[in-house]
Amino acid sequence: MQKDNKLFIINSGWSALFLFLSSCVFLFVLPVLQNIPLWGFRLCMSFVLLFSILSLEKVKKSFVFSGFAAVLLDWFSDLGHDSHFSHYLKILTFFFVLWTVASLMLKFLKQKDVEIHSLLEAINGYLLLGILFSSIVVLFNNFSPGSFQSAQGHPKNNDLIYYTLITLTTTGYGDVLPVTPGAKNLSMIIAVCGQIYVAFLVGVLVGKYIKKITHE
Repeated sequence: MQKDNKLFIINSGWSALFLFLSSCVFLFVLPVLQNIPLWGFRLCMSFVLLFSILSLEKVKKSFVFSGFAAVLLDWFSDLGHDSHFSHYLKILTFFFVLWTVASLMLKFLKQKDVEIHSLLEAINGYLLLGILFSSIVVLFNNFSPGSFQSAQGHPKNNDLIYYTLITLTTTGYGDVLPVTPGAKNLSMIIAVCGQIYVAFLVGVLVGKYIKKITHE
C-alpha cells in the first residue's frame, strides 16, 4: 500500500484568516511604527510562513519541514555574522513564499463556486506577493546599496516595504525611487506582476460568477 505523503489540515479557513491578519501586520502596521527591532519583523514573518502552510488543505510533508527549517534557520542566523548565509536563507524563504502563492491560486482555481473563504485566499495571495517582492527589494538593496533613494537619503527597510506595495499597485508616489538599472528593472517586474495578478483574479472571478448564473 502506498503511503500518503501529505498532511491534511482541517482548519484551513481559520488559518487563512490568521494569514490575512499576520500579512496585514507585516505590510501595514510594522512599517509605520518607529524603532521596531529586526526580530519583530522576523517574528511576524514566521507567523506568515506558519499560517501559509496551515491555510493549504494538503501539503507535502517534505515541503512543510523545509518551510519550518527556513524559519528556524532565519532566526538562528541572527546569532552569527555570516551575511552570505543570511542571504541564502532569504532566497530559500523567497522560493517558499512563491510556492505558497502558486498553491493558493491553484486551490482557488479548482474551486467551483466563489465563496468568502476562496476570496480571502485570493487576497492572501496578493498580500503574500507583496511580502515576497518586499523581501526581494530589501535583499537587492543590501547586495547593492544605493539602488533606491528617498527624500531623506538612503531608505530604511520600512521605506522599501512601503515602496514595494506602492509599486505593486502601480500607484507610484515618487517619494522613494529606484536609481540603478537593476532596481528599475526590478520595479518594472513588480508592477507588471501586480497587474497580471489582479487581471487574472478578476478574470477568474467573473468566469466563475457567469458559470454559476448560467447553471442557475
